[in-house]
Amino acid sequence: MPAQAQQERLRAGLERLGCLLDADQVGALLGYLELLQKWNRTYNLTAVTDPSEMVVRHLLDSLSVNPFIGSGRLLDAGTGAGLPGVPLAIARPDLDVTLLDSGGKKIRFHPRISGFEAHRFHIPCRDQQWSDRRATGKARRTPSIP
Repeated sequence: MPAQAQQERLRAGLERLGCLLDADQVGALLGYLELLQKWNRTYNLTAVTDPSEMVVRHLLDSLSVNPFIGSGRLLDAGTGAGLPGVPLAIARPDLDVTLLDSGGKKIRFHPRISGFEAHRFHIPCRDQQWSDRRATGKARRTPSIP
């Protein structure tokens, strides 16, 4: 999918979500998606490889939780490739997002996204290296607790 078509699809989806982003934020989201596409070949980060579907299933799905998240700190536990933490950090300058995952291949991808330093997110690398009881948590999947 050409970049222009991705941008149009993203903007249309953002409008449907009621998520107002400026041109820099839209550009950052598409830049993140470009990195995800590039490094997915190396790290097998996501089964979704169609660029059009990535806009919907990664960016827009991540931002769909935006109305339910307050300001402050957010822990994205089990972030994988940085979803939904990176898109939320880009869209919400008031959030201080921590990306947390125990998967080695996905952790190796995280330094690639640290170039988005204008957006507030932290990458502690492994589950065991993070501790902050004041953060709001988000987790997609968690193991069963005995």
